[in-house]
Amino acid sequence: DNKPIKVVKLHMSLPLKVNEILTEVINLLKPSVVFKDIFKFYQKQIVFKDGSFDIKGELHLFALGKAASFELKAFKDLYEKETGVKVRSAVAYTKKDHLCDDDEIYQMAGTHPVISSENLDLTKVFIDLISEIPEGDTLIFLLSGGGSALLEMPVEGMSFEQMRKTHQELLSSGLNINEINQRRKEISQIKGGGLLKFIKTTNILQLITCDIPNEDIFDVSSGPLLNRSLEEHPKTILTQSASSLLNKISASRDYIVKGVYDDRIENELSKISEDLPEKGDTYISGGELTVALPENCTGLGGRSTHFVLALAKIIYTEEKNKDVHILSFGTDGTDGPTDAAGAYINYNVFKENEDRALMFLENNDSYHFFDEVGGLIKTGPTKNNLMDVRFIWRDDYR
Repeated sequence: DNKPIKVVKLHMSLPLKVNEILTEVINLLKPSVVFKDIFKFYQKQIVFKDGSFDIKGELHLFALGKAASFELKAFKDLYEKETGVKVRSAVAYTKKDHLCDDDEIYQMAGTHPVISSENLDLTKVFIDLISEIPEGDTLIFLLSGGGSALLEMPVEGMSFEQMRKTHQELLSSGLNINEINQRRKEISQIKGGGLLKFIKTTNILQLITCDIPNEDIFDVSSGPLLNRSLEEHPKTILTQSASSLLNKISASRDYIVKGVYDDRIENELSKISEDLPEKGDTYISGGELTVALPENCTGLGGRSTHFVLALAKIIYTEEKNKDVHILSFGTDGTDGPTDAAGAYINYNVFKENEDRALMFLENNDSYHFFDEVGGLIKTGPTKNNLMDVRFIWRDDYR
């Protein structure tokens, strides 16, 4: 589990620090580590810091989101090991290529971030299975980001094509995730607590891995079990978030946490470029910066690769920043619709390829620039999803 993360190496010589950061972050993200720190398991009770939860009847585990399969397996393994009791059913619905190795879990994989008709079919299967849980049993629902595209049922009168188009427009709109998910809830029968009407039992414990910058749990995967207008909600625990991850990294490495942001990328670039680290310091931040794409965009990239290249364009105009390094990657191992998690760059690589860098940036094609110079970060699925993390550091020449 502690093997270094493999990264793409072409023309660029990646610093050892990049691999150290990737390895440490992914180890901190492991669901088995997170859950073991939070919960103690007994046959009929789960105990956590601020209370406990009683298990009635048999236990059913359902999970939704990019981390669904890995989180469900980690929770199931810990519970069964500690109690000696088998769970009655285990169902995970996640993103393609994010399945775990466990034949006892019924796993489904849909498309993300783009919704598909396949996702609607898988949603029906998920609903059929969760509706089979008897009223007297217990449901533990593990929710992580990414479920907004996976679990979907359009409102009456809306066709799949209309829904697909709306989803696609929202993804490229430049709106923040709270604004996007509010619109998604308006056109869905499942989001905003809609899934509850298909569940017979009321003995529900929801465990949320939050990928929302302001940590609004009602917006994680558009809140299939949560709606502010409801008087009662299922018992819900926030198990981890971007801020908790950044604090863990800071505690182990003495890095300086700058915050978690969901601002437009141009606003964040301006703030960061005016507040770069001093020699020997490393700044870390998290969140999901919003990038507005032009119509008919043909470039390939994600928030992280775009951020790294856009910040490089700004700060590397000055030679005084030649000792600054930029790294950003998605904690789920995916950066937008690409096979990369993010990218790394330094002053020399940018200057040696400046003309092409600016051309690729103009075309919103950051992925192919970093593919050329060897700056892509590829981790594969990380078993978790806490938005993007960004590291900016300045060498300490002594």
